[in-house]
Amino acid sequence: MSRRDPLLAGCARAVPALILLLTLATCRDAFEPHALARIAVAPVLPSRAALAAFGLTIDHVRFVVVRPVSDTLADTTVALPPGATELALELRVPLVASPETLNVSVVALSGTIPLFTGTSPVRVPTPPPPPVIPVTTYIGPAADSVVILPRSPFILLNDSLRLGAQAFNGGVPVTQFFVSWSTSDPTAAPINFFGMLRAPAARGAVWVRARTPSGATDSVTATFTPPASQLLAFAGGGQIDTVGQLLGLPLEVLARAADGLGVGGVSVHFRALTGGGSVTDSVVVTDVAGHARTTVTLGGLPGGQTFEAAAAGLSGSPVS
Repeated sequence: MSRRDPLLAGCARAVPALILLLTLATCRDAFEPHALARIAVAPVLPSRAALAAFGLTIDHVRFVVVRPVSDTLADTTVALPPGATELALELRVPLVASPETLNVSVVALSGTIPLFTGTSPVRVPTPPPPPVIPVTTYIGPAADSVVILPRSPFILLNDSLRLGAQAFNGGVPVTQFFVSWSTSDPTAAPINFFGMLRAPAARGAVWVRARTPSGATDSVTATFTPPASQLLAFAGGGQIDTVGQLLGLPLEVLARAADGLGVGGVSVHFRALTGGGSVTDSVVVTDVAGHARTTVTLGGLPGGQTFEAAAAGLSGSPVS
């Protein structure tokens, strides 16, 4: 299904039209001399800046001239030189009347991949000014949804993380797709075409957005923190319950930085030390506030039972 992308359409209107002059030699019958007719169209292609966000360039243009409903009179593809503002082509098509209205379709390609198309009826011979044909209907590789990974990225201050994306069409993963990246604060936290996100020098968070040319989008929150330096017991200790039972409150620890605030994205390893108990989750990543928690089940031995939480490289670790 073809789709018109609002952003690309808007960008296309901001650039000069590419004027394409097609000289058509018309032939009424085998006995009449050939007459020349002029057909001109002004396709409006997506801007180079909009395409560059997806890592794309338009380097070929295909023209299809059809007499309604389905009589194809011409179909040719030509290279589009960088910076071109006008192309002149010479084609031969039979006209049945003069003037005659034909449908002209323009397809923008990147290499051999069709990306955008537009169609408009054109009078032949074409009086000036040439009719504008917006080439903004996306017909490239289909993807109706996109998912950013990881879902909750945490990045150390002044560090970088490359985000990834998966695309789907009808729920089926696709291998060929195009995606552009942006953030809610490109000055503080820029992201490039490859999805490489650069963290600022101070704590904060931004929305990161991935978008396909067809308009499928996804977004996640990226959080920027200093490195964690300490692991502390936070809640859940000292509970009393029956052996073999799930404790009513989870065991909870806090990973924090030198500024005293919590740090997300820290892997905490939980385990039972004595008493034969068990933990529900052995590895938990701290949330945006720096907390990690797991429920625990007491073992079958009466008396005190101990559990441990550990995070590599943090003072206070392990906590029991």
